[in-house]
Amino acid sequence: MNPSCTISVRKGKKVYCDQSGYPSYVGYMLFKHYNTKELAEKLVSFGDMHYLESTIDSTCYYHRDWGEALLFCYGEEQYNYTFVDGKGWFVNGLVLETYLRGLAVEGVIPSKEIINGK
Repeated sequence: MNPSCTISVRKGKKVYCDQSGYPSYVGYMLFKHYNTKELAEKLVSFGDMHYLESTIDSTCYYHRDWGEALLFCYGEEQYNYTFVDGKGWFVNGLVLETYLRGLAVEGVIPSKEIINGK
C-alpha cells in the first residue's frame, strides 16, 4: 500500500500529498531539498499535491498542474510532516532527521549526509 501524507509549516498551511508518503521517500525529500522555512512555505503554497519531487517545478500539484480547485488539507494521514522554524522537519511529532538516521543505518535510504548529521 502506498500511504498518503500531510505536509505543513507550523502555524501555516497544510497540504495533502497522495503518493509515497513514507519517511524513506517524502521525508527524505523534505529533509534534503526543502530544509528552510522559505522553501517549506513555497512548497505548500500551491495546495494539495499528487506527488512530491526534489523541486517545486517537478512536483505535481492538483491545482497548478491539473486545473483542479485550490485546496488545503485539514485532516491527518498515516504520516504527517511539519516544518518548525529553527528546528526543521518533524514526522508524527518526532524529529525527522533522527527518524531518517535509523533508516540510513538500516540501509533503507542511501544517506551518508544523514548519518553524519549534515
